[in-house]
Amino acid sequence: MFEVFMFVNPIGTCCYQTEQTIMKTMKEADAITRYHLIPLANMKTIQSDLIRKHKCPTNLETYNHASEETFAALKDYHAIKMAYGNKIARKYCLAVQHNINDLNKEYNTGLFKNLIQELGLSIPKIQSARMSTYLNESIAADERLAQKWHINDTPTTVIFNDEDENSGLIVEGHLLHDELLQIINGFDI
Repeated sequence: MFEVFMFVNPIGTCCYQTEQTIMKTMKEADAITRYHLIPLANMKTIQSDLIRKHKCPTNLETYNHASEETFAALKDYHAIKMAYGNKIARKYCLAVQHNINDLNKEYNTGLFKNLIQELGLSIPKIQSARMSTYLNESIAADERLAQKWHINDTPTTVIFNDEDENSGLIVEGHLLHDELLQIINGFDI
């Protein structure tokens, strides 16, 4: 079995494309795979995404706006994860990225509420989870995993073959469909 860990900026451009590639490839792969989405937000991930969007990362107003959107999306993701589990949180993250990247929307309270309604979730339940002290612990656990594996930017994909404990591959940036399919279908890591 392969485990695929995808470190993403919750509102990132390239992250969304890479996630789509990974999910499509996993459906086609001959091997059993397990997918983990790990949203990550820090100065580097925000600056990288601004550059990809052709915005100036050194403009303080631009950076602060992107930072507020990114951290709000990160906290909302973790609140949904705590309230509804990983699968629903992953659906939410993909819906956020679709709206931002394909529909050119900004992450704000209106988008949050619309997506929560579309997914049939409870805003009070999510807000309660967002106020929980466990929210910061959940975010910190993901940050520790990123530090352990020296993940500094997004998207970054980490692939393990559970049958070989010494195997592992870290791919920074966009991962191509054919490359991932070859890795999962039998090429040694």
